[in-house]
Amino acid sequence: MGAYEGMLSGLDPNGAYLTPAEAAAWKKGGQGKQVGPGVSVLKGAGYLHVVSVADGSPAANAGIQPGDQIRRIDDASMRDLSLAQAKRKLDGEPGTSVKLLLLRPKESFKRMEVTVTRAARKDTPWALTVDAGRSVAILTPADLGRMPDKALLAELETVRGRG
Repeated sequence: MGAYEGMLSGLDPNGAYLTPAEAAAWKKGGQGKQVGPGVSVLKGAGYLHVVSVADGSPAANAGIQPGDQIRRIDDASMRDLSLAQAKRKLDGEPGTSVKLLLLRPKESFKRMEVTVTRAARKDTPWALTVDAGRSVAILTPADLGRMPDKALLAELETVRGRG
């Protein structure tokens, strides 16, 4: 499996090899509630960078902020993991914990260790604003990884039905 991951990361830093079980779990992931600490991350310069933190999530309650760098998840260094592997380590069963070593560049590179309990995300992964005066609906995706297509399509059909 390591050879496949290495080959794919060489083609695209965001690419990843998924086993059949991981592919099935990934397909289910967008249809239900994501179970993790409540952060959206990208990998760059060998580390995970927190892009956003969901309001009311365990990560927000632990004080994690956008811009923080995740250096370690449990005992695994981010330099050794692809983005897909890191996301798999962040996600897990509800109620289980994950230990993160963070670096906060905007506070003189302060190091912090936090333990966060995984929980289902309750926020909506999109915002839909309707301007009835102009007959315009504006869809703003907040987390493309959690866009449940059936729920979104149903909401768009409701808006369309209202004219």
